Amino acid sequence: MSSGIGSDLVEVYEEVGASIKIHKPDGATILGEYLDFDINRQVTKPFIREFFIEASFTYVTKAEGGVVVEFIVDGRKFLVMNLTGELFENEIIGYNAVLYKCNEVVTIKRLTKGGWDGDYKKEITWPNVAVDIPVLLTERFFGTGLGAVGPQDFMEYDILDNQMYISAYYGVKPLDRVWLSDTEFFQVDFVEKRKFEGVHSCVLSEDTRGV
Repeated sequence: MSSGIGSDLVEVYEEVGASIKIHKPDGATILGEYLDFDINRQVTKPFIREFFIEASFTYVTKAEGGVVVEFIVDGRKFLVMNLTGELFENEIIGYNAVLYKCNEVVTIKRLTKGGWDGDYKKEITWPNVAVDIPVLLTERFFGTGLGAVGPQDFMEYDILDNQMYISAYYGVKPLDRVWLSDTEFFQVDFVEKRKFEGVHSCVLSEDTRGV
């Protein structure tokens, strides 16, 4: 149970907060929640301003790391990277969070080898692991590196091609294929599982294994 402050904040958020939908990775959608958020004011770093916001949720939120929140007013979707409880008199009265804007919708495919075909070659298929998943997909900034325009976690991969942030629920693995379209898809080279609770950070490269 929260103190009266937590309950009061629920009412305040309903009056002045932004109305959201919470999309769970299992397909469930939760309505009726609100959050408060701050736009990043680093105008000299447009990448940060565009893709990262700090938000506050009520103490009764159903959000957690790895879910996607959608602003009802404009349809923008953000991946919840973490939730940190705000304490008052030894009780949680709300949660602070960092949200990453989703800029792509991807399908995750996983290579499967079957039997032998008529030419005595292994039959290879790419069944879907997860379909139509909102993610943040970034590209390397040639000449400067992501470290010049992004937060600390992006600096670690400024010499690599692409990076994707996706809910841990989907269990992405190295060598999976990140499919955007028939002409644009990537190979997962590395999955960092322990940086964020509920979110996996994946390093991607060009997939040359054929369609």
